[in-house]
Amino acid sequence: MQTAEQLKGQFKFMHQDNLQQKMQDIQSMQAAKQDFKNDVKEVQQEGYLPPKDQDINPPGPVGGPGAGVGKPQEGPRVKR
Repeated sequence: MQTAEQLKGQFKFMHQDNLQQKMQDIQSMQAAKQDFKNDVKEVQQEGYLPPKDQDINPPGPVGGPGAGVGKPQEGPRVKR
């Protein structure tokens, strides 16, 4: 059976190992995020993606198909 000191030492070692792994994962994720941002900018410059501020999904006509479906009825509220 292990003593409390041995278990405490194991826990401390595992904790330090986990912290190192976490820091490596964060650095890796940040590098991947920067690569992704660079790729998106490159694709936008080549003209394959619209600029960020351009609306690629404009609203449809008012009263068109699906208008009002699933929306609550508007009207005066009744106090009970």
